[in-house]
Amino acid sequence: MIALAILAVASAGLLTASSGYVRQSSQLEQRVIANWVAQNKMNELRLAGTPPGIGESSSEAELAGRHFLVKAQVFSTESPFLVRVELEVYRHEDGDTASAKSFALARLTSFMRTEL
Repeated sequence: MIALAILAVASAGLLTASSGYVRQSSQLEQRVIANWVAQNKMNELRLAGTPPGIGESSSEAELAGRHFLVKAQVFSTESPFLVRVELEVYRHEDGDTASAKSFALARLTSFMRTEL
């Protein structure tokens, strides 16, 4: 009877640990996919043929069956030939936009030439 009680307590601890592992791996998977979305968007901007204009924009992206909101901010730099591009990727579910309570799953910053 005592052995059965010890086994029950140990099983409960194992179940708690395994559920935490599953939750953590799911979050890591979502961040990796969001990082891929940011890299894809940055490459789209590079390959567009025209440099991005200064200001803010947002777009939606889908990858691996998940929906994301990509916010882009383009800033001028001291050099007239470069702009700084910052991308933030948010989870986008049911039309929810990035708000103060949400956090970016991925951030990516790059510099681009303004003249080709």
